[in-house]
Amino acid sequence: MDGTEGGFGTVHNRTFAPLGFTLIELMVTIALLSILLTLGVPSFHSLIRNMSLTTQANQFVASVQLARSEAVRRNRSVLLSAQAGNTTLHWEQGWQVWSDNNGNGSLDGGELIRQFGSLGGNALTSDTAMLRFTSNGFLDGRTPQGHVFSLTPSSCAGVSGRSISINGTGHPSVEEVACL
Repeated sequence: MDGTEGGFGTVHNRTFAPLGFTLIELMVTIALLSILLTLGVPSFHSLIRNMSLTTQANQFVASVQLARSEAVRRNRSVLLSAQAGNTTLHWEQGWQVWSDNNGNGSLDGGELIRQFGSLGGNALTSDTAMLRFTSNGFLDGRTPQGHVFSLTPSSCAGVSGRSISINGTGHPSVEEVACL
């Protein structure tokens, strides 16, 4: 056997491709990755803040819907108010849905339906500290024919605020607005 037949014990001259990456290839990859992260992380942060505002606006709308449905279900007035003891028109510390069973206009024991917590740094303001829904689910006549709540982020950089309108029939709607 002369080695051309490929029999047992034959030595062949083969060239092998190098395995792995060269240092240059690794440095180029890391440089490209760092550029992509530099561009992507700020927009991702903005997306997270925007989604947080949307979630908080939806939570407030859900609490309005809860108050309306409880007023109809119980066949009596149900109130949505800023956190107990809050005399300002700021709702960011939380709010509560409750039924005024004795008609005294204040939250007493056994009247709380559900309590909602703080917004974690975002501001929720309005022209009222209380919404009262009648047994038909409408805002009662003691309040104007609608209210607007303004939900704004703690820092307006790259994020829009939300305007939550509640018309006289008690129907809420959310609109994205420029942050002021």
